[in-house]
Amino acid sequence: MTDKQAVVDALGRLPDSASLAEITEELQIMAGIRRGQTDFPAGRSKSREEVEQILEGLAKGEQAIQEGRTSSHQEAKAKLARWLG
Repeated sequence: MTDKQAVVDALGRLPDSASLAEITEELQIMAGIRRGQTDFPAGRSKSREEVEQILEGLAKGEQAIQEGRTSSHQEAKAKLARWLG
């Protein structure tokens, strides 16, 4: 099925009252799935462990923000000055 045919098929499944935002979301999801279908066989994907590490890092970052353990750009630059040259 071509991309155009897939879009026409997806639009046909949506109710006539679907908003432009809903249509856009449906097409973005469909495009993501299609990218995944080509990326995975080509080796352009992450293992479950890699995804878990990424999500763990994001969760730690969110927790640091909530606890106020963050630095401004200038503060970070000053702290890292000896390594940045």
